[in-house]
Amino acid sequence: MKKLVLFVILAGLSFSGFSKEVPLSEKLISILSMNPSETTPANVSTLIGRPDKIDEGGRQNIWHYNSNNANLILYWDGKVVKLQKLLYSAITSTERIMLDNEKAKQLHSGETALVDAIKLLGSPKDLEIKGANQQLHYIFKENKLNLFFRNGTLVNYTLF
Repeated sequence: MKKLVLFVILAGLSFSGFSKEVPLSEKLISILSMNPSETTPANVSTLIGRPDKIDEGGRQNIWHYNSNNANLILYWDGKVVKLQKLLYSAITSTERIMLDNEKAKQLHSGETALVDAIKLLGSPKDLEIKGANQQLHYIFKENKLNLFFRNGTLVNYTLF
């Protein structure tokens, strides 16, 4: 019995001491996968933990998440506790050498979902969600890719 208790204690220490933190970019997909009506402070805290900083105001509360690779800022309506705006920016270099043609062919206006675009292209340089509109930006060595979504579905993209 003592050996079992010791094993359980050691197992708990090893999981807590050596577990790798999930990058903020991966946590972002969890939030974006939620229905807008489910995106509440309680649900976000459950998915990605407590924010590093909270700015509380009468009309708006702002949650800040910071990691060594990205920043995430969530703007909550102070009265109805509804997500107003989400900003994500990568701190580390997200520059890619070139846009893979096979990946580009999978982007279809009116069909491609926001979460699917992130899964396909990886973490964006930055992301802005405000109401029904969403924008993703990627930087490549030779050009930039901007994707525009409405209600989570790709409307248009530009490569320049």
